Amino acid sequence: MKTDRITVNKTGETPDGVEIEIIVPENELESGVLAYLMTTFMRDAQRAGRTVCQLPADLTVDHQHEGSFVVMGAKGGHNDGMYDLPRPLAVAGIRRVIDRFEVIHAPVQDAQPNASESPDIAGGSVDASGVATESK
Repeated sequence: MKTDRITVNKTGETPDGVEIEIIVPENELESGVLAYLMTTFMRDAQRAGRTVCQLPADLTVDHQHEGSFVVMGAKGGHNDGMYDLPRPLAVAGIRRVIDRFEVIHAPVQDAQPNASESPDIAGGSVDASGVATESK
């Protein structure tokens, strides 16, 4: 794996956004392992009420491009037994802050009816000793 710097949270008030360092998988194995771990982390965060958007219990996380992962799930709403196709609900990544790591995420614009124009990215972190904390 490697790290890369990206810019997030560009708004009218902060047109340059905020530069962060994220973890980027370098091969299929790393992509798969990180997606698997992020799926578990996002499910736990949803159960604990630490997500910035509503996510279904049957969510999955797939590696998209570079250091970005997409959180997929069916929004539901059909009580007629019809199958709902999974769709992107949030974008996630692993942020590196000195000796800690944070799983950060933001809702996909059209998946959340009350999503703002440029949602803040939120997440929880794990320090080098493996202790998880919550941040925003």
